Amino acid sequence: MIYAKGLNKSYGPHHVLKDLSIHVEKGEIYGFIGKNGAGKSTAMNLFAGLAEFESGECLIAGKATSMNSRKSGTVGYLPENPGFYQYMTGLEYLLFIDSMFKRKNSAAKRNAAELLETVKLSDDAYRRIGGYSRGMRQRLGLASVLVGDPELLLLDEPSSALDPEGRNDMVNIIKDLNRQGKTVLISSHILDDIEKICDRIGILHCGHIHLETNLTDLDDKYLPSSYQAVFEKNPSPENIAALKRKPWMENMQTVNGRFIFHLKQTDESKVLLLKTLGEMNLAVQSLLRKKSTLEDFFLEAVNSNE
Repeated sequence: MIYAKGLNKSYGPHHVLKDLSIHVEKGEIYGFIGKNGAGKSTAMNLFAGLAEFESGECLIAGKATSMNSRKSGTVGYLPENPGFYQYMTGLEYLLFIDSMFKRKNSAAKRNAAELLETVKLSDDAYRRIGGYSRGMRQRLGLASVLVGDPELLLLDEPSSALDPEGRNDMVNIIKDLNRQGKTVLISSHILDDIEKICDRIGILHCGHIHLETNLTDLDDKYLPSSYQAVFEKNPSPENIAALKRKPWMENMQTVNGRFIFHLKQTDESKVLLLKTLGEMNLAVQSLLRKKSTLEDFFLEAVNSNE
């Protein structure tokens, strides 16, 4: 659905995108993450046909990006801070957007009502947008990009203004849209949301994709195996020093009386840990695998690159 290769974009002397290459498959949800200023919003503007790039190639649904990408209904783009006519009601605004598609009035009203229901704004359909909260405006923005039934959704921080309940609603809405066949490229600083819904993620760093992976591969491929142990009696300083020297031990931490062992990526690391604890006669009350999060992965990937 999105094929970009070697994209370069500068603003004056600031080179924002440097040979950016990314491929988003039709029907998937792709998480686009990176630090502030990494170029995520710039890349989305290029994919939406709202900005030009200096060099490279960019195809959306097999066609070169242009201002017509949005008019054709192929792309629906929700910026981080969508703008509205404040004097309009939510329903009036959706009907205004719908007028660009020249549908019959009855069909337009039916479509608008369904979209307001989708984003949970039905009760506020006749309320002026100037009285909407930021979270309500964000949901109305999503409804507005759905008016033309686009194949591809570009969502820039869609849940940043929402409370936990609203974020959960947004996650479920995006999942439903994906099940209906929408391809989604989503950028968010709320990595927990990304982890819940995305098939793949790409880390944008220094203007290009630094690392790309399936979310299911995070623990096995990129992060050390971590185990949390509680002992009947804490290990002696000598035992701790000996554990730290083991070649299969990445590092150790102690948090509130719990020992966290970060093991190197080898098949035998866990076996060697258990064997060593037994040889030290350490009575283990519990030993649990500590699941790494997307935030752990992101920080590890970006910091190691720097």
